[in-house]
Amino acid sequence: MRMPFAGLLAVLLLIVCACAEASEETAVLPSTSTATPTPLPTATNTPTNTPTSTATFTHTATATPTETPTPKPTSTPKPTATPTAGTWDRYMPNTLANLIELTSEHLVSAQYPTLYIEASPEHQYPSQVEVIYTGEFREIDPAKQFLIETWGGTISPEVGESIKGAFQQEVLVIEAGIEYWIPIQKVLVPFLEDELEPGDEALIFILWVGGNIMNAETPPDRVFILNEFRTKLP
Repeated sequence: MRMPFAGLLAVLLLIVCACAEASEETAVLPSTSTATPTPLPTATNTPTNTPTSTATFTHTATATPTETPTPKPTSTPKPTATPTAGTWDRYMPNTLANLIELTSEHLVSAQYPTLYIEASPEHQYPSQVEVIYTGEFREIDPAKQFLIETWGGTISPEVGESIKGAFQQEVLVIEAGIEYWIPIQKVLVPFLEDELEPGDEALIFILWVGGNIMNAETPPDRVFILNEFRTKLP
């Protein structure tokens, strides 16, 4: 059976159209495959949470060093213990005659001359003594001044340095008719002269710091230092 040319041409056109449609359907498939990678960028967003957590730790760590300096000033009150030991409350009522007796046992020596220095606070006998002020002063004996400054150096280097030149005079006081020359701090002399008249009673605050022992026949020359005084009202 022979097909006319026009009919053959129509069949060929149908075949070509069918192939074209098939190729168009297959061409759509790659576009669907390219859509699958789209979820991948969402995974890249997750690491961004990590830096935020590390930043919070750095701030908390830097805040901790600020707590270290705060306790340091608490150790600073440790120096207030020094003045409490030197308050006038530890000066007990006493007499010069009794202090002579108390110190006698410390001034026994087999060698002469001997310089005795009392460095023990309990044997310095801080005392309040009632005396009569005479208004008489004299330059301190060089042996007494040497003893006082040596005594200060045994207490501490600071005391030894501060006491140099602090005692340049002695004041004459009377207790029960007996005269005593006692070294006095030079800063107290103008106050003593201003507040007291010769013959007035006064309360003096003294320490015993030692004595000079010249020989077996001569009584030891005891050295007291006058650190404060009070006027006694009639």
